[in-house]
Amino acid sequence: GAWLLQASFPAAPRRGGMRLGFGLVAWQTASVHGVDGRTVRRAATPGLPSIEAQLHQVSESDGEAQLTLLARYPMRDWQMKVVAINRRGEESVTVSSRGSPGREGQAGVWSYRFWRLPLSEVKEFRVMMRPIHWIEFRDLPLLPDDLNALGRSARPLVPTAWSAEKEVHIAEYFDFDKGITGAFPTAPDGTRTDRNTHRNPAWAREQGFDVEALTNALRVERMLIIDLRSSDWDTLSIPEFEKRMNVHYGPPVLPAGKDATLPLTHGFKTAQGAMGLMQITGLDAGAAGVRLRYKLIERAHFQQP
Repeated sequence: GAWLLQASFPAAPRRGGMRLGFGLVAWQTASVHGVDGRTVRRAATPGLPSIEAQLHQVSESDGEAQLTLLARYPMRDWQMKVVAINRRGEESVTVSSRGSPGREGQAGVWSYRFWRLPLSEVKEFRVMMRPIHWIEFRDLPLLPDDLNALGRSARPLVPTAWSAEKEVHIAEYFDFDKGITGAFPTAPDGTRTDRNTHRNPAWAREQGFDVEALTNALRVERMLIIDLRSSDWDTLSIPEFEKRMNVHYGPPVLPAGKDATLPLTHGFKTAQGAMGLMQITGLDAGAAGVRLRYKLIERAHFQQP
């Protein structure tokens, strides 16, 4: 399950506590919303908190259903997600979701996009909830007893720097954090399905893949993206890169425009936290395949013996 992290600091300056929150139980339906955005059915599920969820806008972009939701719920103790149910009764998960929690007592705004699911195929949307289970660790040292010992080591310190450049050809999936390619598994019946969904995007997310090769495009999975010039590949410093990453966007695919000229250079941050530069250098003709090179930020660390 997903986990959250919250640290608490008491009056004592050198010791404190930490809390970890886990989503351990099955999701439960809180409300069901029609595609028209107005039809709502509240689920009478025992134990769920009182929430307010309203579809603000339902639309379609590039053949994929998307919606904007206004929601107010006790975020400290509950997790929320939205799924789409197609006309065959199958659950479709989001390919991307973004949101801004509201202030105390106010609704937050959340947007969702559903992978390869046209709006005409959507039967309904469901708002799902599950509780967060907290585990507390008390009386942890927050500062070392000897501040003068900070940074001392017999091993050399390797400063933060760009990693070596790597080139890769992606036929299906790629994980920037691990530097590995992947392929969707084949089911026993010979189809490429997972949980009754063809090439289910939930499988790719669970495996940690960040991008998928399409024909003449690269599908982006929950990555933050910035556009860069080709010259930035050799000249952009890490501090300047991190500053620019403060203004990012989350495109479903790259190239974002139809008339883009290769190579295309972008900065990125993955859902698992890796940050770096990538440059799309080629697209396979008439088939799913993308050639690119990339380099990551390697944080300062002591050299291993």
